[in-house]
Amino acid sequence: MSIQDEVIETTADDPAAIVCGACGKAWLRDITPAGRCPWEADHPEDTPQTYNAHPLRTLPTSLSWEGLASLNKEAGYHFFDRETIRSFGSRLLGSPSYIGTTDDGWRVWVGVTSEYTEWNRDARAYRDARAYTVRVFMARPTQAVRADGRTIDLIDWQQRGDFLFHDSAAKAHRAMAALKRDGMAAVLAYAEAN
Repeated sequence: MSIQDEVIETTADDPAAIVCGACGKAWLRDITPAGRCPWEADHPEDTPQTYNAHPLRTLPTSLSWEGLASLNKEAGYHFFDRETIRSFGSRLLGSPSYIGTTDDGWRVWVGVTSEYTEWNRDARAYRDARAYTVRVFMARPTQAVRADGRTIDLIDWQQRGDFLFHDSAAKAHRAMAALKRDGMAAVLAYAEAN
């Protein structure tokens, strides 16, 4: 019995389908070696090998700080790690706000954080002075092909706003509200400048 005999063909718009990126055929159970197209032998010779090219996952628009922390960690970053937060005396203020999606697929949120600003060398600790920062968090889903040929989901991550401090939480929240009001172009300009 061949692999094609065991595969259940379906339509590409079936949410459970695995779709070949070369021929567009779709099937239901991934029983092929390394997720390759069961009809790969029928592809033209100049067509590269194809893999389990499942659709990109959709990121939610409404995220709490915990949701952003999860994306940050999945992308391999440590901004929200307990050790990082403790080291800088960070506080996550209010709730992050979703701004929108850029033309190239980045989901964009803004939020206000607070950190200690002055390191006291003698005490080997931060002083009580705090800064309040409007941060821009950007994430988009992507995929990569592992060495064994399987497609895996990944998160691209960007974070901006590390250098523009406000001296109170109220001022930072007003700045965030102004960014939200002015829209995506203002947020991206702010992110690029910081």
